[in-house]
Amino acid sequence: MVRRRRWRRRLTPFTVMSAAVALLVAALAIYPLGTVLVRIFFTDGHLDLSGLRRTFDEPDLGTLVKNTLIVVIGSSAIALVLGGVLAWLNERTDARMGLLTGALPLVPFLLPPIAGSTAWVLLLSPGAGFVNGWFQWLPWISPDTNWFGAHWPAMFAIIVSEIWKTTPFMALLLLAGL
Repeated sequence: MVRRRRWRRRLTPFTVMSAAVALLVAALAIYPLGTVLVRIFFTDGHLDLSGLRRTFDEPDLGTLVKNTLIVVIGSSAIALVLGGVLAWLNERTDARMGLLTGALPLVPFLLPPIAGSTAWVLLLSPGAGFVNGWFQWLPWISPDTNWFGAHWPAMFAIIVSEIWKTTPFMALLLLAGL
């Protein structure tokens, strides 16, 4: 009898709604992932690994994995260092400048990803891009530099945009620990 009363006290509308929302989110995440995993290994109800074989036989798979690792490791490491510096300056020094250091680093979070991507494409566009005009004093950057026309300039542009997006997240994580 006492257990039943204790259970009823715990069963509030908030806990019921929280459980329902958690189940809904889990179903919305697990169903598509499960479907992908099943379709990788099964075709027409039979075990078939030909899709995996075709994927691993792709000639450019190694290049794709290498480029992905370069972008992820490079941008994460630099964003971690920059985020650490920002978090340390914000928390452990007298360098706070009110709104500027408190809210400005959160701007990448407020920007939808498509708007951020479009902004970077416009900033790096040849001829009219702000970055080309701003950095043309460097010998390797001219007003017509095409950041997306060759492999390494494109990798650099992607890494810089990822650093811009990830640094505030790293700063928030590290700020919580300071």
